[in-house]
Amino acid sequence: MNQKNNLIIGLIIAGVVVMSVNVDADPRDFAEGLPNIGIMLQEITEVDSSLFVTAFWSMLETIEMAFIGTVVGVAIALPLSLLAARNLNNKFVYVPVRALLAAIRTFPSILWAILFVIIVGLGPFAGVLAIIMYTVGFIAKLQYEAIEAIDADPMDAVGAIGVSKLQLIRFVVLPESASHLLRELDFTSLTTSSSLSMERLQFSCWLFLQQS
Repeated sequence: MNQKNNLIIGLIIAGVVVMSVNVDADPRDFAEGLPNIGIMLQEITEVDSSLFVTAFWSMLETIEMAFIGTVVGVAIALPLSLLAARNLNNKFVYVPVRALLAAIRTFPSILWAILFVIIVGLGPFAGVLAIIMYTVGFIAKLQYEAIEAIDADPMDAVGAIGVSKLQLIRFVVLPESASHLLRELDFTSLTTSSSLSMERLQFSCWLFLQQS
């Protein structure tokens, strides 16, 4: 290594040290806090049987929130995906729709949940609205990409006989894109579901702290 590289590495190390002091990053605090992990594990393993009924209804409520949010989100995402597809619309239609969907996907569901808590107050309804927004952004993107992956020959052949655009969508676009969308969902469901589950957990913890 030459002198210039050594200087750069030295500056980086010095910057890390100075910034660590500025943000109060003390390794001794980490070492002293390690025993708290044992306390946390002990509290996790403690089971209070009196909370079983409450936990059951809370889990049922979570399933209901996920079901409602997913069904409504898919119903909203489908027409938006049709408007966002390049092979069905001109740029004056699909560009603003895609920008809207991109903006929706920019915010994680926990931020949508906080926004809807401000609007509708604490409760499951805020969670349902957050799941709807997450589902719309995710499903609409997959669907319009599936629509754009359709072979143009069937669409051109059906369009040549003079069918309307609605008939083209009903009899060609939706059937052709459905299988592609399902394949995409198979590959992405694990990562997206785990991400959404973590965000729902964060929202649940935040909601609990607000109510306590």
